[in-house]
Amino acid sequence: MANLHRANLHPAFSWDCEECGELNFCRAITREVTDDATDEMQQAIRESCGLEDWEELPDCVAGLWLTIPNTVVCSRCGERYATKDSQAGGDSDE
Repeated sequence: MANLHRANLHPAFSWDCEECGELNFCRAITREVTDDATDEMQQAIRESCGLEDWEELPDCVAGLWLTIPNTVVCSRCGERYATKDSQAGGDSDE
């Protein structure tokens, strides 16, 4: 086998433009969560997990967290869309 270069893969979202049908990709906004996460990050995690301010963060929150963009723009026709998180079933700006 030939000596292949290595590609760095990045988390991304794909979506179809309802206007022109173009398949689009948008790189995810990522943040690594460690024990020394900022207060702002810890608060965002608490809200995401439904925890109160006084509750400690569970060990399972460490790792890479992804944030979806609020809007995306089609690379072909320029149509702009508000995003909807299909797995959570709601609008991203809720």
